[in-house]
Amino acid sequence: MTTINHNRICLVTKVDISMQKRNSRLLSHRGLKHLEKINNNYFKRLKKILLTGEPNKYEKNIYSKIAKQIRNKYYNNYSFYYLNQLKMFGDFNKEL
Repeated sequence: MTTINHNRICLVTKVDISMQKRNSRLLSHRGLKHLEKINNNYFKRLKKILLTGEPNKYEKNIYSKIAKQIRNKYYNNYSFYYLNQLKMFGDFNKEL
């Protein structure tokens, strides 16, 4: 039996997440640790971009802090929601 490795990409960072669980859609702790080993420069770039706020008591290490920011970027993307809300109306505006 041949296993085909389909590259999966994080929806926020566009980083390959094929080393994570099959149902993952975002870069997580495991993917961040892997990225740090294979492409440390990109990991440092992500860290610089995503870790701009104040430290908090909930995320204990750098991986959980970055993963949390990635989730926030995905789930708090207001432009995404706004565009989807406009799609609810379909061609309603054309009828006016």
